Amino acid sequence: KGRGSVLLTGLRLNMLEHIGFDWDPNDTAWNRRYDELVKYEQEHGDCLVPQKNSQYHALGNWVKKQRQQFKLSQEGKKSSINQNRIDKLNQLGFAWNAAESLSNKQ
Repeated sequence: KGRGSVLLTGLRLNMLEHIGFDWDPNDTAWNRRYDELVKYEQEHGDCLVPQKNSQYHALGNWVKKQRQQFKLSQEGKKSSINQNRIDKLNQLGFAWNAAESLSNKQ
């Protein structure tokens, strides 16, 4: 027979917590990139991360993905962005429309 789902006992849960088990790796990865964006904003004064700059390539792609996910959410489509993430990015002065923000900056 196939294995059924395994219930974790309190002891097992405590053991996993003790070793720092990551219960939500997607959220952890999002927060890591967000922290990188905070640092970028502090150094450059904006969140307009270039995607073609090798130093910021990964962060630039992440920023682009946030814009794409935001657009999907605004269209009522399935999206990985939630209101908490939108609020955090807004507090940072995130530009949801990069082209418009770049033209205003010049």
